[in-house]
Amino acid sequence: MNLELLMYHISEENIIDLVPSFCDGLYKQKLKSILIFYSEEILKQCDAKIWTYSSEKFIPHATCFDVDINSSDCNCYLTNNYKTNMQSDVIIFVKNDDMQFESIINHEYNQKISKIILIFVGIISPEKYIEEIQKYNVQNKFSVFKFFSRNSKIWQQIC
Repeated sequence: MNLELLMYHISEENIIDLVPSFCDGLYKQKLKSILIFYSEEILKQCDAKIWTYSSEKFIPHATCFDVDINSSDCNCYLTNNYKTNMQSDVIIFVKNDDMQFESIINHEYNQKISKIILIFVGIISPEKYIEEIQKYNVQNKFSVFKFFSRNSKIWQQIC
């Protein structure tokens, strides 16, 4: 399986300000994405932020709170309840504090998914996270593994 694991560590910024750019980038690539939030409050704030992201363009999206919307009917679906039968190309896990990696890394994803993206706010150094992640043999499970950290509004690839 060609499955990529991309991790984005944030330490100085608000995660709500960054989620719309991920949605926009995936939409431009014509990739269907499901964003799984660990907080209903953050999910609702990100939804509001996506609506106001740009005055020139609209990012088609829906949330689990929208009535009569199926996750497969939209390019970007925001939820706080991941179900393995959801169809998408990309799954993005969004957490406003330290991420627990084991369950995400060890989960068996369906064949259609090409990327797993973790966006999280962390308080320890990126190197410590990488050390933790390596315990789960990510190189054996994923065809690509990249870890990015954001400092002073600039993404740096750590590994």
